[in-house]
Amino acid sequence: MASTMNNKKATAAQGVQLDTIASTLCALFDFVEDIQFWIKDCEGRYCRVNRGFLLNYSVDQEDQVIGKTDYDLSPRHLADQFQLDDALVLNGKTVVNRIETVGRFDHTTCWCVTNKIALRDGQGRVVGTAGMTCPLKDKPGEQNWPTLSLGKTITFIRE
Repeated sequence: MASTMNNKKATAAQGVQLDTIASTLCALFDFVEDIQFWIKDCEGRYCRVNRGFLLNYSVDQEDQVIGKTDYDLSPRHLADQFQLDDALVLNGKTVVNRIETVGRFDHTTCWCVTNKIALRDGQGRVVGTAGMTCPLKDKPGEQNWPTLSLGKTITFIRE
């Protein structure tokens, strides 16, 4: 009985600690408006987002997003891809520098570079995901792309 109570207290303390860390990270990313940063639970519901995320979706306050999923904010074809990536991350994979389209408040999309990682508790269990994305700003051929052909491909798609 005492062991169960101690485990519950430890779990609650970890949840509070994770929430504090999440709030701090979002506050850090608030300084960079063109980066969208978010934290989701294992069901794909947004738990935290930064100011850049709110600006992208033309939302005033974080509580208008918390508890929502990609399907509440993005067209189905984009949300489907976001959810596929989240499933990979929840199974221990990392999404690194994925070039994809991201929806905007005005129903347009823009090309972005996205990264996602799993969030783990003190026992190493996956408890959610964290991600960030930022728009491609310059012509891809002018950026430091891994290969020149990738830059040419993106330039072709954008034109």
